[in-house]
Amino acid sequence: MAGAARSAEEREEIRVRMEVLAGARDERNLDALRRPPARGTLITTESTDYDDAALYRVCRRNGASVRKMIDCLISSIAIRSGSTVLHADSGLDVLAQHTPLELEQLGS
Repeated sequence: MAGAARSAEEREEIRVRMEVLAGARDERNLDALRRPPARGTLITTESTDYDDAALYRVCRRNGASVRKMIDCLISSIAIRSGSTVLHADSGLDVLAQHTPLELEQLGS
């Protein structure tokens, strides 16, 4: 039962990593995303990152809908750490319009 004792933080880091890898355009792009230079800096989650519902509520108050809660978690970590998120996900665009999230569009 190896891996069964993962912490909540480790499970969320895996979900974020899976979200990034799921966005690969093809096998070559997937291989590039797995290589160390492409992976970027690993930022660990903190207990405060799990109040991703706060970002969701900010968007809702402004009339916008967030499709995936994982986008809120990624945004929360990025805002806390002062990181810019390289992305190709319209859900993050919504969050950036209503929060301090900094984005860079993939391919721009």
